[in-house]
Amino acid sequence: MEQNKSRDKQIEKLLSALENENVISEDVESLKQDADVFDFINAFNIKPGQNKIKVSSFYLHYKNWSIDPINKIIFYSIIKKLFNFQIEKDTYIFIKNDLVDLNNLIVRQKKAKTYLRKTKTLKNHVENFIDEMEIIPSEKWVSLKDVYKWYIKWRYHRKQTKLNPKDLKNLLKFYFESKIGHNKSFFKLKGEFNMEKINQLRGKQNEEKTNQEIKSEISRTKT
Repeated sequence: MEQNKSRDKQIEKLLSALENENVISEDVESLKQDADVFDFINAFNIKPGQNKIKVSSFYLHYKNWSIDPINKIIFYSIIKKLFNFQIEKDTYIFIKNDLVDLNNLIVRQKKAKTYLRKTKTLKNHVENFIDEMEIIPSEKWVSLKDVYKWYIKWRYHRKQTKLNPKDLKNLLKFYFESKIGHNKSFFKLKGEFNMEKINQLRGKQNEEKTNQEIKSEISRTKT
């Protein structure tokens, strides 16, 4: 409860500082840093207690969690105001949370964030495939095997993520009606599935690559 009250006061100070044109920018930055640490503590409901954890380990958890982590020295100075600490060979703080449970929770959240970032990347990738191959809904069922064959041709020479058939199938379900028959996946779609289209896209890609190489060469020769 005391941590929440303290954090609320810090947020109020931050909002007030941001509205005050005469405030020193260093003070605003300091308040932002405090608020980020409080957000981390509240995100995992970390409270003072008897379990001892290295401050260096605690900082790594925070660093993995934060979008814009502060440096270790500033983090230490903030944490020491919030928890009892002990200095031996290393510096420790004492928290109530079970250390194994806390570590597992932070690892799970990190994996979830990684998965979301990956999913976003794959979504953009498959949407490029759909757009460039002009794939649209249709009344005709097309097998995943056939779609994947053209996906591989489309992706050839591209320095992008390569989807396996399972990933492509799961992503296409968001855009087209699907069914399973005889242990095979099918989608209601049609597209410009021909080598003329593929070669057209490859030509465009090679042209863009060549233009980029020319720009790089010009940049390197500038004095």
